[in-house]
Amino acid sequence: MKKGRVVSLKRTGIFKIVNKDKTKIFLFTLLLIGIVFGIILFSEKQNTNVFVGKFFNFYIKSRSYSNFLKIFASSVLFFIVIDLIFLVSSISLSGAITIPVFILFLGYMFGSFMSFNYYNYSLKGLAFNAILIIPIFISYFIVLISTAKFSFSFAVMLSTLVINNEKSIKISIEFITLIKKYLMLLLFTIIISLFDSLLGFYLIKLFDF
Repeated sequence: MKKGRVVSLKRTGIFKIVNKDKTKIFLFTLLLIGIVFGIILFSEKQNTNVFVGKFFNFYIKSRSYSNFLKIFASSVLFFIVIDLIFLVSSISLSGAITIPVFILFLGYMFGSFMSFNYYNYSLKGLAFNAILIIPIFISYFIVLISTAKFSFSFAVMLSTLVINNEKSIKISIEFITLIKKYLMLLLFTIIISLFDSLLGFYLIKLFDF
């Protein structure tokens, strides 16, 4: 019976999917670990959460503009900075380390941010998370990790070639693909920022912080 189940799983291609997406699963796992630790380890006295509080104030202030274009510009700038950090990490020798670490850090800060909102504003904080924070950031994380998967693989390839003092034509082709991936990420970043701005512009007034 067990043998039949294994054969059945193989036929469905599950093993191929898992094997193909090991890097993506690894990065998503790091993100989830970061979020869980950010939520669980939240403490008002931690220095990290002083930063979270400042970010919360920045988030509210930047989405309280009466001008929609200012909110949109603020949102795009915020997400593009993250995009650029990953792009620079992709073409650096330390990228194989910094990309996973930064994914973990983003998850931790996201979890801490949600905890900060709940800790300080209770049910209003939960509603704020559910309406304005979770939909936007989860959408962004999904797109980001799909790109970070390729960035991580490229960074590993680059560092391996440098360490072994090797040259490869493939690295040039992969670099072009990397740039295309980040141009797509930029497009999705703009779309996500547009939705973020629309939610902020019309719904931030519902929350009196």
